[in-house]
Amino acid sequence: MSRFYCYEEIVNRQPTPVDDLLWLAGEISKLPPFAEGVAVLCGSAVWGQPTSRSDIDVAHFATPAFPNIRPAIEGVIEKYRLRTGDRFVCPRADVITIGAQTEQLYMEQVSLGSGTTAVEKKHTVNELFVSTGVRYSDHIGAIARVKAAQWRAFYGKYLATVKTDPKLRSEVAMAYVSDFTSTWNSQPLHILNLGPDMQMTPDQLKMIGLVENYPIHVMRHLLGYMGRYPSPDRDLDIHAAFSSTPDLWPLFRTSFEPFLDLEPHYMEVVAAARRPDGPLTASQYYEAVRSLVTALPFTQLEQAVVSWFDYQQRYEEEAERTRQQGIRQREETERQRKLEEERARLTAKQRIDEEAYRARKLYKSSLPWWLRWLW
Repeated sequence: MSRFYCYEEIVNRQPTPVDDLLWLAGEISKLPPFAEGVAVLCGSAVWGQPTSRSDIDVAHFATPAFPNIRPAIEGVIEKYRLRTGDRFVCPRADVITIGAQTEQLYMEQVSLGSGTTAVEKKHTVNELFVSTGVRYSDHIGAIARVKAAQWRAFYGKYLATVKTDPKLRSEVAMAYVSDFTSTWNSQPLHILNLGPDMQMTPDQLKMIGLVENYPIHVMRHLLGYMGRYPSPDRDLDIHAAFSSTPDLWPLFRTSFEPFLDLEPHYMEVVAAARRPDGPLTASQYYEAVRSLVTALPFTQLEQAVVSWFDYQQRYEEEAERTRQQGIRQREETERQRKLEEERARLTAKQRIDEEAYRARKLYKSSLPWWLRWLW
């Protein structure tokens, strides 16, 4: 997720150096959950190409030993803040829990000398969160194909069995788009939801950060559905794969472009707030940020996605009907072939029988009368 700053961060702190962000990601990856294989880095930091606004993304599978790894990660970030004298905007960690390990009790019959008795035992169950699992199986899988063993082990243990059939993928993608659109149709940045001087809360700024990444995540869903998910899967790789797919880019271009323009337009706002001569005031900054988002075509993009999946469903249903018709035609052709073979076999047998009958009759007529009589 990309960071959208509060006004105080812009005027009082410097952007996080990219080298510092990569160093922080490395320090976080040394924590025990990573060593135990229940957490891995993901996102732009893995590919070594974050920006100063990038979060440090972590995929986590909750276990009894490590049910919540966020405090440990935030402890590393807090140490960085103290060591740098609070000069920089502190990076955030985005922990995505893809599933949880639980222990379930069950009764087992145990044989004793005098009979059997029921003994209570524990059974460990790994439960994957379906929608999150579908979304991250492609991403972690793309990393696992080119990175070290820890990503391959994490993918193999928790994500390799994720169901990725088209029906489930389409359901997850449309639910994601529908939820996103519903959130923004409720006007979370309405002026009545803002504070003094149009001030936004951290949660509202985080929502805007999600909007910047929204088109890329939609592209990920559609590429995964079509079996064209790239590796590496950096944002530029996703955009390149999507825009080079004739079945996709022409249909979504007008819906995506306003979202893709959000990042450069926001950086212009940040520069205006930081300029030494006549910088934006707090209210001007927040109003500029708000105006970038409120006019985005959320409903238009949702309709484009729904229409595309409807078309895909109709296409697949028609393809399935054609396939079934082809199967029936092949079965009918095979049945006719076998009937023809059987008719030919019966005709040949009948001809042989008739010839044998004529031969016997001719032979019998050539015998003396007394042998014919005995015949």
